[in-house]
Amino acid sequence: MEFVEAGPVETFQNESAHISFLEDAVREKQRELDLERKKLQKCQLKLEKVREATNIFMRTTQECQAGFLERISGNVNRTLYPLIAHLRSTGLTEAQRHLVNVLEFNIKHLASGLDVSLVRTQKLLSARELEICLMIREGHSCREIAASLGISPETIMAHRKNIRKKLGLTNRKQNLESFIRESL
Repeated sequence: MEFVEAGPVETFQNESAHISFLEDAVREKQRELDLERKKLQKCQLKLEKVREATNIFMRTTQECQAGFLERISGNVNRTLYPLIAHLRSTGLTEAQRHLVNVLEFNIKHLASGLDVSLVRTQKLLSARELEICLMIREGHSCREIAASLGISPETIMAHRKNIRKKLGLTNRKQNLESFIRESL
């Protein structure tokens, strides 16, 4: 077989056909790209609507939560604190006074301590340790806490040691009271 070299006219026609083919391919890719852009714009609009709906939902949830906490606080102030004051005015023994103090303290923190860090900490600490943390946060000494709970100061010290361990404060020179105030 003999190869014949194409003449200038044949080469031009082949190149012209090739260019035409490439131009058609570019136009097709451009149409595909335009379609994809339109799809992307629709997705962006949908995403923006979802963002707006999420923001509205978050605002509404925060407003409801604030109203809920305000109602709880108001109910506690109107109903429970007057009962506690009345209990105090009766002839209570020392042990009963301590129990009323503990009750008031826990009601106060139940109504005001509904924050995320406290909920997270509750998973780490026992109920007694959490109670002691709340009293530490209020600035009560080991002796005061022990007297309020009707247990020995040594038991409070053991609880403090366990609390430090559970909160990751062992071998750290951070004051437990300041850590609790900052973190809880």
